[in-house]
This record gives sequence, C-alpha cells and structure tokens, in this order.
Amino acid sequence: MWKELFETEDEDVTVPDVLRMLEQPSLPEWKRLPLGLIALVDGLLVCGHKLLRVTPAYVEMLEDTGSFLQYPWGREAFVSTLSRFCLLYTSDAAD
Repeated sequence: MWKELFETEDEDVTVPDVLRMLEQPSLPEWKRLPLGLIALVDGLLVCGHKLLRVTPAYVEMLEDTGSFLQYPWGREAFVSTLSRFCLLYTSDAAD
C-alpha cells in the first residue's frame, strides 16, 4: 500500500508531504481518501512525531478502508496523548 500511495519505498514521508500531494489536481481520485485519512490520523489524532512522519503501520491498514474507519482512533489518540503526559512508574521513580 505504501508504494502504491507514495510511489516510493522510502518511509520518510511526512504529513506536509501528504498535504502537498492532496493539493495536486493530477492526483488520482482513488488516492485522495486514503491520503486524507492518513493525514488526519498522523497529523491530528495520533501525532507521535515532531516532524509528523507518516506511520507505515497505519498506511498498511488502508488496504481495507472500511476496517480503517472502524478502528478505535479515539482510544488510540487518548492512549498516545496520555503516555506523553504521564510519568511512567519505574523502580527508579520509587526510590
């Protein structure tokens, strides 16, 4: 799916790259929904990188758009956000 959407095997694609792709009038229609979805997920819901890199695992999930849309993105976003704000309990923290 990655190679089909981005026409490269290079996994250094960012959300701004995706947004630029979506601005192109020559972009094939079938790519618009998957690229829009990945921009929303990696750029807004579960943005885990400062550089907003696209997550290969999420791109692969786009093989089945219906399943992608049913995925619990709200929970994923919550867990991702929570993990950034909470200190993880370690034995060092208890000392």
